[in-house]
Amino acid sequence: MELISENLKRKIESHPEVDWTFILNNAVNRMLNKIELVEFIESKLDDSEFTEEDANRLGELAKQNRLKELKTKGFL
Repeated sequence: MELISENLKRKIESHPEVDWTFILNNAVNRMLNKIELVEFIESKLDDSEFTEEDANRLGELAKQNRLKELKTKGFL
């Protein structure tokens, strides 16, 4: 199985000035954070026991993810 197409590989190689590993790591981390958030929400909905503490944790996760995104984009 090919992870990336030859066309995409050529385009990436034509821009060696870009830190593709950094970009890939950030994209994978963002996706994993989203998956964890969805799994957390689904587990609480399945149990129907969403507490104020859970809401606070969810809010903190959202803030942390937004902060990481703003730092990644160079806003902070």
